[in-house]
Amino acid sequence: MCGDAAAAPDDRTAVEAALCGHITVLAAPARTRANTLWRGGAEWDRLTARLDDIDHLTRRPLREHQPPTQAHLTELVSAAQWLLDLTCHDADETVAASRP
Repeated sequence: MCGDAAAAPDDRTAVEAALCGHITVLAAPARTRANTLWRGGAEWDRLTARLDDIDHLTRRPLREHQPPTQAHLTELVSAAQWLLDLTCHDADETVAASRP
């Protein structure tokens, strides 16, 4: 199915559900991190704006009886990748800080 724009509607709906589930799991620690930053700082502003955009993307009302579009799935993949990259970066920093 990867790269198949003509995937069955049920397949696209299942992919959307899986991506939203992954995004929900990955967004929680990112939101916690944002809450530790100084409110009004550039990093806080950038992080919370992106997290708010992602939250809006995952909560976007679906059109009844219509599968998600390829564009919507692409946005979800991009959001999940960004969150995964952020999570990996935070883990790398934590490991580096714990080394003597």
